[in-house]
Amino acid sequence: MTRSILLLLLVIMTIACNSNTAGTSDPTQDENAEPATDTEEQASDYQANETLIAWVDLLNVRTEPNTDSKIVVSLRENAEVTYTGERTDELQTIELRATPFEEPWLKIRTADGKEGWVFGGAVQREGENKRVSRSTMSVGELAQLEMGQWTKSAEWESGAGDAENTTTIYKKGALTLAIRKTEVGEYGYSRTYDLYDKDYQLIKRRFIDWSGEHPSFSLTETITDLESNPAQTFKRSQAFSKHFFQLKPRPESVKGEFQEESLAKEEVASLRASLLVEAFGFKDIPSNVDTDGGCSCNFELSEAGTGMMIFASDMGDNAAMKINGKMIQLKDGLKAHQAELREKATQEVWITLKEKGTDELFGEEIDFTGDWQTSLTESLTEVMMTMESIPSEARIKSIGTVGMGHRANMRDLWNDAAAKAAKQGRVELELYYQGSEYRCQIKARQVSRNDGGGGRYEGYMELLSKDGTSLDRSYVYGDCGC
Repeated sequence: MTRSILLLLLVIMTIACNSNTAGTSDPTQDENAEPATDTEEQASDYQANETLIAWVDLLNVRTEPNTDSKIVVSLRENAEVTYTGERTDELQTIELRATPFEEPWLKIRTADGKEGWVFGGAVQREGENKRVSRSTMSVGELAQLEMGQWTKSAEWESGAGDAENTTTIYKKGALTLAIRKTEVGEYGYSRTYDLYDKDYQLIKRRFIDWSGEHPSFSLTETITDLESNPAQTFKRSQAFSKHFFQLKPRPESVKGEFQEESLAKEEVASLRASLLVEAFGFKDIPSNVDTDGGCSCNFELSEAGTGMMIFASDMGDNAAMKINGKMIQLKDGLKAHQAELREKATQEVWITLKEKGTDELFGEEIDFTGDWQTSLTESLTEVMMTMESIPSEARIKSIGTVGMGHRANMRDLWNDAAAKAAKQGRVELELYYQGSEYRCQIKARQVSRNDGGGGRYEGYMELLSKDGTSLDRSYVYGDCGC
């Protein structure tokens, strides 16, 4: 009997407990709500006056909790801030180093007493593990370069006249840093720092530029971070009342806070497609390029003749260039290239304009991205220069209704190409070499004779992809002869 009573009491208590739990109202719970992420729980757990750490370099502190408001200050990585206890109710998703974080904005106070808002995903308390690893140096480290751990691997000069350039290549582990210093006499100077990863992909660029006239001068610094997603640009300027000739030492870093700016998709694509074309010495020329025993044609970027080449050939079947850290071997393709141009010249229609579909140049669709007008004009000029006489009428055909402005623009490009071809006349020296990935084309004129009896040449060298996309174009100086 006693045992039965105890069992009955136990059942009643269990039912009562379950009833009370189901009937309790918790305003923070929603049965349809998504479960909170770890980062949301961590951010909501921050306490007023708690110290937080910025794990993102150049973290912007803003006047309002959004990415469009004014920047109060930019924080370096590992900077400590104090959380005031104020946060937004709404969560925002922002990508940091290609990783999305869904967190609120937090109001913080910096070490020097400035207050503002930061995105919660970019800060953490000691012991948290939000930090996403990065493969290279931070933007802040690039802004304040420490060269002690870098090893110099190559250096060469380029340019002529007032503009003089010196390019130096440094290595550190898997990273490559190309520093180009440009001097333009009393008019100004610039510095470009290009950082490449192990696959020679451009991942960061820092550009310093002095400009202005008396009495107003400025030094501008722009850092582009292609590792972030989306790519970001940070910019700051510093005013000077004196010419840099009067400043000792000459300023090569900018004081002030960085302002974050947007970067157009086209510019991002162009930067990510950048190549590192390096100069090299005679000892680096591959053995199959016989520049010692016979004829040779070598070009460099400096008028002074420093012995650091950007292109070397034996004026026969073989040539070489150094691209993205590797010596690239090329084979002569001039005869085939000239035959291709002459074939294009026989076509009755060179440019086809379409009401529907994409316009065509020599039967292939025109790529209207980038500086397509220059590319199209140069293609027309190249074909015209293989002909005995330039066509008297533009070989342009319209299919369907094509806008008058577009037709006029194409005719203007045709006329520009015809004028350029007539002015240039026949090219005295043309080299065309191709490899598995690249094509290299040099068109130059002879300006003098060299000591060995050969010719001294000047002209343009263009590096193209296998499909004909222009990748690099430089004014070069060469010696050719036997």
